Amino acid sequence: MQTELNIQANRLLIARTCEALHDLGVNIDGVMGNAEDMCHIVLDLEDTPMTQEMAETGQARCYVVDFSRATQHKCRRTLPLVVLGMDAFGLFKETLTLNFGCRELKNLACLLDLMPIPGLHPPSEPPETPLAEAIKCHDDYAAAHPSYSNAAVLTAQRVALFPSAFPVYPGLKVSGVSKEDIHAELTLYDRGRGFIRPADLINHCLRDEYEYLLWGDRMEAKLAALNSQPPQIF
Repeated sequence: MQTELNIQANRLLIARTCEALHDLGVNIDGVMGNAEDMCHIVLDLEDTPMTQEMAETGQARCYVVDFSRATQHKCRRTLPLVVLGMDAFGLFKETLTLNFGCRELKNLACLLDLMPIPGLHPPSEPPETPLAEAIKCHDDYAAAHPSYSNAAVLTAQRVALFPSAFPVYPGLKVSGVSKEDIHAELTLYDRGRGFIRPADLINHCLRDEYEYLLWGDRMEAKLAALNSQPPQIF
């Protein structure tokens, strides 16, 4: 971690990778309690097409290389791993009403300086949306759409409340989200499956379909996607 490329763009890349892993149902070790746990996560900065500019802007390949302590996990996080601000650590420590929902990712947010510990980490800009508001919106939206997976709820939250954050799934087109209306239906589309039910964003997603979530904007659209119709809302 102590290198010239230990910069926010690469820390956010690691954060997105771990969010995607949690959406797939995997805890790396369940704790992520210190910097040594980060040894499981590697950025390939020697990849042939890699340039210095790419390395400095979070475009490296990110790998998790050790699953010896991994466990199955149904992630219930209520926030994305984005810049959470200088007050976040104190809020979660002192306010019992705020729940991050996932121990491993909350600790990872501290290790990646996304939730800085006062006195140990450098200052951080505030989040795009106050954390208490963001958690309430997550919980209210999930309650209004009980069939949605948590990955879908978090996707909606990210678009509505943290619009500057790079998406976890760049190949996924998201619409229908409204910060003001929690009952607005979420529309998801990629070039592999076409329109995707929010309940099935990750569930029942095959390996080649998952590739479209990550790299679909660089891949040729499947015929089934071109012919797909939006899910019927009843």
